[in-house]
Amino acid sequence: MNRHALTLAATLSVAAAAEPLTIKVGERAEVAGAREAKRLTVRDPSMLEVSISDSAVSLVGRLGGVTSISFRTADGHVHTELVIVEGPSAPGMRREGTRSYDIPSVASARRPAKALEARRARRAVSHVLEVSDAAAHSAL
Repeated sequence: MNRHALTLAATLSVAAAAEPLTIKVGERAEVAGAREAKRLTVRDPSMLEVSISDSAVSLVGRLGGVTSISFRTADGHVHTELVIVEGPSAPGMRREGTRSYDIPSVASARRPAKALEARRARRAVSHVLEVSDAAAHSAL
C-alpha cells in the first residue's frame, strides 16, 4: 500500500471515530473552534439555527434528524462534524439546500454594536431635548 493510501485510510478512520455533536430540539450547543473560522456551512439548515456572537458560534436544534456542519479554520484545516438533532422530525425527505454563514471577526462584529450604541445615545439626547423644549413651551 502506498503512503498516500495509508494517509487517507488513517484520516478516514479518525473522522469516523469523531464523536457526533448531539443536541435536542430547542436546545443550544456551542461549536468548538468555529469562532475562529471565516464561514460555517450547514448541510440541512431546516434542522439547525446558527447563532453567532462575539465569543461563540452556537447551534439551536429546530427539527429532528441528522445533518452536518463544516468550517475552515485560519490554519486552513476543514472541520466537518456530524450533528444529531434529537426530537420530532418532519415526515418525508427534505430538499432544503446547504446554507453558509459568514462569521465576522470579533473586531468587526463589535463595530456595528458600537455604532448602534452611539445612535441610541444620540436618540436619548434628542429625546431629552424634545422633552425639555416641550416643558419650556408649556411653562409659557
